[in-house]
Amino acid sequence: MTLSIKGTSEQIADALRAEIESGDLTPGSPLNQVQIADRFKLSRIPIREALRHLEAEGYLTYLPNKGAVVARTPNASEMLEIIELREVLEVRLIERAIENADADLVARAAKAMNLMNQARDEASVRGSHERFHTVFFGAAHRPLMAETINAWRFRLQFDRQQAFLRSARRVHGQLLAAFSNSDARGATQSVREEYALMRTAIVGKDALRRLEDAADGGSTPGRAPNRRG
Repeated sequence: MTLSIKGTSEQIADALRAEIESGDLTPGSPLNQVQIADRFKLSRIPIREALRHLEAEGYLTYLPNKGAVVARTPNASEMLEIIELREVLEVRLIERAIENADADLVARAAKAMNLMNQARDEASVRGSHERFHTVFFGAAHRPLMAETINAWRFRLQFDRQQAFLRSARRVHGQLLAAFSNSDARGATQSVREEYALMRTAIVGKDALRRLEDAADGGSTPGRAPNRRG
């Protein structure tokens, strides 16, 4: 893969991110600042900043005596648990945010949603979903909760990210309308609907069904699994 690097931390992060997603850099692979700087013929300053970006996105982690390494991808069960934790936090954030909502917040959220819906190239799509929700998070005045949610965001391949945003477009519109109408119940219901879509997008329908059946203890002939809504 030939990558054009111009020296900005964002471009370096994009290059390394692409190698992680393609499998060229596997989980546990070291990301040494000196070696990366030598490889791209750059100083260590933009490399260090790029690694910070990737750490915040969950692409790498820091290990004692090893430094930065490519993060292990959570398995399907772990992903569902992370999604459940995020959903609980986000519902609470949205409940608080709608108490402080005003016309300016709705206008900013509408602008962010339009940009998200119009995004076509990878650079525009990446982060557009987070920016849309961050508008609401700010109104909740719970920065640690918002930081926790954003730290647990999943990395999806570009085509899957696009598909998820298309499937969630209606729910995003509902969320914006709920804030415009000060409808707390509608807002939290929109959040829960989006997380249902997220489970399918991240884990996949078949894997999700198997995990749900296992959690329910399996089904028996003539008897539907005991699922909780």
